[in-house]
Amino acid sequence: MDGKIVRPETVLEMWTPAKVTGGGKGSNYGPGFGVLMLDGGKYVAHSGGQQGTTAMVIIPEKHFAVAALANLEDAEPFEVVRGILEQFNMPYPTPAKK
Repeated sequence: MDGKIVRPETVLEMWTPAKVTGGGKGSNYGPGFGVLMLDGGKYVAHSGGQQGTTAMVIIPEKHFAVAALANLEDAEPFEVVRGILEQFNMPYPTPAKK
């Protein structure tokens, strides 16, 4: 997040939701990351390539990041991340109701 590994311009592009053409609904997806606005700041997330094995959240304005890795397809790493976010009083999205 300090520009030592990835240029700030590249991070800004990755963490900016894509614009949808043709008057469609806006996107919450930046190149490689889900991006939401929560509590007035960005909430950046990535779930890895295989469902249920990786979860990562970055809250840039609070200089906070957390990741959970699992070697089990049925694992719920976002539940672990959500628990950590709660412990540190960080914002997180409410899961969609089924």
